[in-house]
Amino acid sequence: MSGGPGRLPVLVVDDSAGTLTYLQRLLAPHVDVQLARTAPEALQVLSPGTALVVTDLHMPGPSGLELTAELRRRAPDVPVVMMTGVVDEFVQQEAAAAGARDVLRKPVTAAKLYPLLREYLGLTDLEVPPLEDDDLPPATTTHHPAMDLPGLLSGVRALGGVQAVTYYAADGARTVSSVGAPLPAELAGFVHAAGEAARGGAPFLGAAGGVRAVQVEYLDRVLLVVPVGDGLLAALTRDAASASTVKAWLRSAQFTLG
Repeated sequence: MSGGPGRLPVLVVDDSAGTLTYLQRLLAPHVDVQLARTAPEALQVLSPGTALVVTDLHMPGPSGLELTAELRRRAPDVPVVMMTGVVDEFVQQEAAAAGARDVLRKPVTAAKLYPLLREYLGLTDLEVPPLEDDDLPPATTTHHPAMDLPGLLSGVRALGGVQAVTYYAADGARTVSSVGAPLPAELAGFVHAAGEAARGGAPFLGAAGGVRAVQVEYLDRVLLVVPVGDGLLAALTRDAASASTVKAWLRSAQFTLG
């Protein structure tokens, strides 16, 4: 995306089309926006004038950490900011070791991003605008899923690494709603069984607070089952880190877990 003279290019890298669209909307009034869905694509899009890189941590193929390390070799003076759903001490240490300047917790809002534009690009006059409802990224809805089931599913589907998401009735016998391609119908019984098995085993593990989530790994993919509202949310994710991002988002968005 091009803009007026003197506008600094910012490269945004994320495998989620929804995240790219939202961040482009935040950035476009102030900088030229370069977009990429993968690390190899980002290295192709990178230009001599790129002034800042904002990248997702978990992506298909090379991760944001690997991309950051490569950027340190190719463009050592360009600051890199990493995004991820869960930011803890381990993630911060890994990001710093790779060469990232900052780590932002998703969903990334203007309040989180604009101060970095001031710091790294010198946009000192940039002010954080009042946040309107339709300015929020898909993953920031705070409605109860019974009131806003489409918002729940769309928010989860927009997270990086989520490949499919379906909401089942509490008995797992029928699909209530899906975003994108639904999970196979044959999976409904398994989703219900996974929830029941976890509930049955919870007392033996001292899980007095009840079941919050169940996840099962299938080679390089993870199926996450979460009791939400009166039903069960099932999300097929790329890996365990992506499943953790979904759980963290559900907590931060104030959806009931377990």
